[in-house]
Amino acid sequence: MISLPPNELRSAELPGSLFEADQLHRMPISEPLKRAAELIATECKQPLCLVRPEIFAHGHARQWLNARLNGTRHHICLSDGTSVKVIEGLENHVFFYGLGQRKGSTGLQKLSSWAPEIFSHIKSQINTFHAVLLDGRLLQPPTTLSLPPARVPAAPPEMYPYVFNPQCAEQSARVMIEAVTDPKPALEEFKELIYIPLSESGSHDAAFSRLVARIIATAYFNPAQCVLLRLPAANENMPDLAQQIIRTLEAIGASGIVAPRVVAKNVFLLRSDLPESFFDTHGRWSLVVDATFDFWRYTRRLYPTLQSVRYLYSGDRRQLQGVVRGLSSLVGRLPRVRAELSSSTPGVLTWVVTWVQDKLDAARKR
Repeated sequence: MISLPPNELRSAELPGSLFEADQLHRMPISEPLKRAAELIATECKQPLCLVRPEIFAHGHARQWLNARLNGTRHHICLSDGTSVKVIEGLENHVFFYGLGQRKGSTGLQKLSSWAPEIFSHIKSQINTFHAVLLDGRLLQPPTTLSLPPARVPAAPPEMYPYVFNPQCAEQSARVMIEAVTDPKPALEEFKELIYIPLSESGSHDAAFSRLVARIIATAYFNPAQCVLLRLPAANENMPDLAQQIIRTLEAIGASGIVAPRVVAKNVFLLRSDLPESFFDTHGRWSLVVDATFDFWRYTRRLYPTLQSVRYLYSGDRRQLQGVVRGLSSLVGRLPRVRAELSSSTPGVLTWVVTWVQDKLDAARKR
């Protein structure tokens, strides 16, 4: 059984408090929630959806629910980050499906402060590595990795050549929108491609914005390298493409890292995600992400084929164990660990795929 966040159901006509999950396809809910529900449906047979599980905590309402559970033992809370619901008597799990939305990530921080004891009732978390401190003790529910069994078909995204005049982000956005290009021919000439999926939360993270700005500035002087930066998804704060680009440029400009003010021939902004099939067209892909990246949008087969994965981490270093274990199981090897792991400032974990690491090791021996 899965429970749904009430915020997602405001415009939906619900068939009742308990209904089959396949009815979500006809409801006006966000794309991340729909993808999360579909992913759960590939793991569980005929899941049921429950609305407002707190109503069924006791009394006649709980008796009604028990009569309809029909042997169900697991409850998965699909959370937008603003709340986590648990149901007594069932094994509770949580799936934070919308970390890229700023309201979701800030809501999760508040939840950790207001009600950290909730996490002691969570048997596992799906596709995240979160932990909270309770009386000096770290609570980190074990992570269950659940990725789609097959690729999700999608069209190549629109690409916009990058240019940024710090004095006028609006003008820069207009120039980029007018210069939209076809992705495949534009990428064939490069020896290495770096993909950075930027979320709304990531654009408000100063450390990640600095990392992105540094990569873009370096690319200007490395013509064999291409950087693809996915724009944050549109929402009420960024309703159209121009606002998505402006918000991204403002975040890059706030980093203080200076880059040339001319159009980059090897840096592009993407309006949507790269489909997994797109990675097949080139053998030298690298991925740069932060904690808001929903890596469960791709299959397990993708990650061992990447040249490298860079992950920006921050916060309590005791949380890193889950991150290292989870991402290493996807990439196929452990990350390169540096002394900065013990510091309190944000840092980067780097996974290098086997064939690249072997080549680097051989070069060092020579």
